[in-house]
Amino acid sequence: MRKIEPNERRHRWGNREQIFWWINQIDYDFREASGAHRRLKVHVVGCTEFWEEGGKQQEAHWAWVSGQPLTAQKNVVNRCNRAARHRWDIEEQILTEKHRGYEYEHLYSTDWTAMRNWHVLMHLGHLVNVMALHTEGLMKKVRELGFSGTLKFLYESWTQGWMDRDWLLARCQGPPRLTMAF
Repeated sequence: MRKIEPNERRHRWGNREQIFWWINQIDYDFREASGAHRRLKVHVVGCTEFWEEGGKQQEAHWAWVSGQPLTAQKNVVNRCNRAARHRWDIEEQILTEKHRGYEYEHLYSTDWTAMRNWHVLMHLGHLVNVMALHTEGLMKKVRELGFSGTLKFLYESWTQGWMDRDWLLARCQGPPRLTMAF
């Protein structure tokens, strides 16, 4: 059995000190439901973060599995901070909709379009609720344009390319913050 040495990279992300470690090309053996034996190569990455909050030293640990090899220079930081964390946020939002007041559950239907529309409307309602809870500016916009007008304004803002791409990419270099100005 060969000994595998993990790779390591230290990175500063916002107010957090991160230590990434990863191992590429790990054999993962499993059996399919048919009984056939399969082997995949997987790539595992972990991250330990340190930061200070409220005068106390904080620490968090993360781990992910990737289907693509990881490298210190090209992708480990971006993949973990921008892709893997984003995936976790998506799953957390669905859990919020299911268990924290929205009573979101599977609606059994034979109409696939109706089920997709219900799913989209639930996410849209949650989005509007979160924005309304976190910004006074949105309430001013709703008073000015009405609810339908505000939804149209938000849709056009997100789909028409009005945002400056370089400004947006610069904001992606650190931890996410919810700020809105109208």
